[in-house]
Amino acid sequence: MKKNKILSIENQYGKNRLNLQVDFLKELEKDKWDVRSLGIPYNQHRADYSISFEHIPSNYRNMVKSYVQQRVIERDSITWQTAKQDVLGITNFFSFLNIAHPEWTDLTELTRGDIDSYYSYLKSNPMGGSSPSQYRGQDPTNSYICTKIASLETFLYYMQRYDWKEAPTKPVRSLIYQEDRPKLPVKKENQFSFMSDFVWDQINENISKIDSQYVPIVMLMERTGLHLVEILSLLVDCLKSGPDGNWLISERTRMKQIPISQEIADLIKNQQQFINEMFPNEMNPNKLLFLRYKGKTKFRGQPYNQQSMIRQLKTFAIQNNIKDENGNVFNFCSLSFRHRFGVKQIMNGMTIVDLQKVTGHVTPVMPVMYAKINDFTIQNHFEKITSFNGVYLHPISGHPENTTMSEQAYKNQVPLDWLKRNMNEIRLEQGYCVKSPRTHCQYLNQASEPPCIIFKCLSFYVDQTFSDYYDTEIEKMENVVNEALKQGKHRYSELVKAKMDKFVEIRTAGGWT
Repeated sequence: MKKNKILSIENQYGKNRLNLQVDFLKELEKDKWDVRSLGIPYNQHRADYSISFEHIPSNYRNMVKSYVQQRVIERDSITWQTAKQDVLGITNFFSFLNIAHPEWTDLTELTRGDIDSYYSYLKSNPMGGSSPSQYRGQDPTNSYICTKIASLETFLYYMQRYDWKEAPTKPVRSLIYQEDRPKLPVKKENQFSFMSDFVWDQINENISKIDSQYVPIVMLMERTGLHLVEILSLLVDCLKSGPDGNWLISERTRMKQIPISQEIADLIKNQQQFINEMFPNEMNPNKLLFLRYKGKTKFRGQPYNQQSMIRQLKTFAIQNNIKDENGNVFNFCSLSFRHRFGVKQIMNGMTIVDLQKVTGHVTPVMPVMYAKINDFTIQNHFEKITSFNGVYLHPISGHPENTTMSEQAYKNQVPLDWLKRNMNEIRLEQGYCVKSPRTHCQYLNQASEPPCIIFKCLSFYVDQTFSDYYDTEIEKMENVVNEALKQGKHRYSELVKAKMDKFVEIRTAGGWT
């Protein structure tokens, strides 16, 4: 159990007690509390405003309500959303206990045997959930069981720490053991919802089809690595510019200032101007940078909903056939952009320590994982490229001949490890330049266009990943040749046709026709 959940003196996300409504006690008498009636801070970008105690048996209901009241209001140690999760986590326990011991009204006689029975109850009953499409009716997972046990442990520990008369007489450590929590496997690098360049390029090609009000948010998520809720919570005056560059100021992240490019700074300035014109002064009391300005009239001027935006992106992926490398429709989630940002920074040479500061992670666990994802991505890409058959140009005849990337690397004395980490660097418009980094290109200053094909460079290599390029160029040159012949420019058509014939020869030798 994370003891800081119990020992925290103050909630870092808001001052709950300072924002209470005058008549908040009336709300506490109900069996379903609405955070908007209490007045305390909450995540305005989620639609779950209420905590319901209606599913907790009546003989335990007041006890749970007292727990939430103390944690959220009196001690101000957790957020509204955390309290909601805690109540959901212990509801099953009290339903089970009411069946096992219908005469009980407190937990003083709770034993290890009851916990064992509850553990068996969790494993043998399907999960709940807010909708059939999520978890309702499915077999319980280890993560589900672990969450339920953790919520119960936190609740019991709190009762005993503050000497509640309803608390179990036996200490929590005698009731719940560490081994009660199923061991959860550590996520591997290929299990993260990482948005690769392959996916991002498809998004860019179809970005005009995303609702225009979401485009700036998508761009900020991709370029800053902030959580979606952090982007939606940005204030109008979140931009700071100076001689040291442009900085994005986020009130929610642990690192208050995040460096951004001039392009993103201009995007924010445009959004600032737009939002100030659309929702001046009293129409934007919270001074948010992003507010709804489309859709139903009653929702205009309201903060964006996180789940609604993710649903829009999922629909966009389906309608525009946004696929991942495996050919499946890409499954958008808010962390996809954050993972992409982290991996890109590692790829660009940022250290793990610096990345931890920029992303605001408490520990280096995720920055290290981003480094692993980067290595995994590079290895997969390299294995895919080396599995293809390609062609090179014979240094004397200039005719394309079959070869592989590995053979080209061996002939040109290029270390495979260096090659693996520099595939993007050596990729040219017409093919790969498989040349040692210590060797200077002897043809570089001898031609006005890429000299690889003209001079039959031994380092030049082409595989099927360039087939679209050659198809497009051949089609363009065919049109140019035909147009030149119509205009009587026979010499020009001969020059273009010679180049076109070489492209056709390369494509044919590679077997991509």
